[in-house]
Amino acid sequence: MVRSLCRDCVFAEWEENQQTGCSIDRLDKYKKLECAFDCEDEETDKKFYVIEGRFCMMCRNQKWADDNSIAKEDWEPTAREEMKIKYQALVFAGDDKEDIKKTIRSLVNQTIPPIYIVLVRKADCKYGPRELAGTMGSNCGDISWRVQNLLEPFITDREALDIIVATEPKPYFGVFYAGAEVPSDTFEQINKAISEDLIQFAVISPNEAGNGFFMLSNVYRYYNGNKDKNLEEKIEEDECLSNIIPIHQICPNFPQ
Repeated sequence: MVRSLCRDCVFAEWEENQQTGCSIDRLDKYKKLECAFDCEDEETDKKFYVIEGRFCMMCRNQKWADDNSIAKEDWEPTAREEMKIKYQALVFAGDDKEDIKKTIRSLVNQTIPPIYIVLVRKADCKYGPRELAGTMGSNCGDISWRVQNLLEPFITDREALDIIVATEPKPYFGVFYAGAEVPSDTFEQINKAISEDLIQFAVISPNEAGNGFFMLSNVYRYYNGNKDKNLEEKIEEDECLSNIIPIHQICPNFPQ
């Protein structure tokens, strides 16, 4: 079982050998979720908290601070920067180049931008790979990118996802269609939901146009993507429907 020990965390607050709190107020959140439990180290007589069934993404030990030469006043901002979501954005190209540019630019301008952008070119796209590469090179700024050229003429979007996510996977991925203008704080809101609100989900489901699908690549691979049946059906069979959260629940300003 996943667990986090506060014992060696630099943010743990102490009175002698008794942990009294957390300097960044995460312990209270875990207590409200009823997953923070008392624990005692018999060798040191230290009494501290253990977070059961959760991984505290802010948990850092002194070795982390020393090895990275991080001053105490920089511990919290550095840890928060480190735990920001790392994701790739997958954009299905259409036949309007301005739509492609609009979506790419809206992703580049995110307050938490993607670390990678994949432009998906299906076989019936009127633009060739070289032309699309020029569009990407002109609009992606410093963000790494590639054009995924799908040659199979009848491949579905879900089958395309299975191929793309398996190629150079990143921790998370989001899916969009050319023409979507993604609000600039979309991934900041998703990051807050994960790291601050401690919301757990298997999938963030998209809007009616298919934009905003988001999930962990590892979870996608665990379910073997859409092979044999749709991913959502597999999650339903696991009785985990409550772990499918609509994008508007996380990002109220996301287009309908």
